[in-house]
Amino acid sequence: MAFETFGGSLKNFTANELGAFTVSAVIASLKKKVPINSVFFGNVLQTDNTAPYLALHVGLRAGLPIEIPALTINRLCRSGFQAPIQDGESDLV
Repeated sequence: MAFETFGGSLKNFTANELGAFTVSAVIASLKKKVPINSVFFGNVLQTDNTAPYLALHVGLRAGLPIEIPALTINRLCRSGFQAPIQDGESDLV
């Protein structure tokens, strides 16, 4: 997991851009092609006017088709890591 200092080298990127970098890297690291069934992404502070649709914009910026469902999660604690998909329902989320 990467960490950065507040106001550091990543400060000029939006949450959408940072999320797209992450999703693109995950997809590129896959050993085999796996269907992506959904995009779930979240953050606490909305930093621009597209942030309410963060998951949608992250998926689109990462090159995923608009037909893939996207859900933005806005929670203030670790419960944001809650797994929204039951085992076996999806290949990759």
